Amino acid sequence: MARWEAVIPGSAERIFQMVENQERHRIRLEEAAVRAEIRSGYMGVVAALIVALAAMGTSAFIAWVGQPVAGAGLGGATLVALVGAFLKANNDRRQERLEKARLIAGSR
Repeated sequence: MARWEAVIPGSAERIFQMVENQERHRIRLEEAAVRAEIRSGYMGVVAALIVALAAMGTSAFIAWVGQPVAGAGLGGATLVALVGAFLKANNDRRQERLEKARLIAGSR
């Protein structure tokens, strides 16, 4: 760094400013990515709720119009799909946490 300063006065300060600017930029990008991931998760939950309510409503309507077996089948299939999606999401999150823990442990 001293050699740079000797050749170009003020270069050390400029280099540090570039590093600091890059760090601020990287932090802003990471924050935006986290916000987008959270927003995407909320949108997925809302979409799943709408689909589940529509399927359960359709199931109740089918049972009400005289087809209780078909209504129960649709309702049961909807519940099985919701539970399966919930379990898969939990498993995926657990695997991701384990992978991050392995990466962190490996870097030390």
